[in-house]
Amino acid sequence: ILLDWWEQETQKYGSGNTKLYIGLALYKHSDRPKGWKADEIEKQIQDIEKRKNVHGGVFFSAKYFLKNTNREIEISKNFYKK
Repeated sequence: ILLDWWEQETQKYGSGNTKLYIGLALYKHSDRPKGWKADEIEKQIQDIEKRKNVHGGVFFSAKYFLKNTNREIEISKNFYKK
């Protein structure tokens, strides 16, 4: 998957000291039914948490936190409390 490739690339450059932060498409989670399935963003977060060379994630876009129609705030709290 793409995350595997990015993780490998960051180890090739900067003597393995390059920090990798993954962009999480909150807009695809929030724009259901045309977006992702309900649990997709949580699966991506869990995949990030399992990897030692991924240093975190960034959610796009903040406006979905204000709407909070699909548990966006709760999902992000679970991610950042660790």
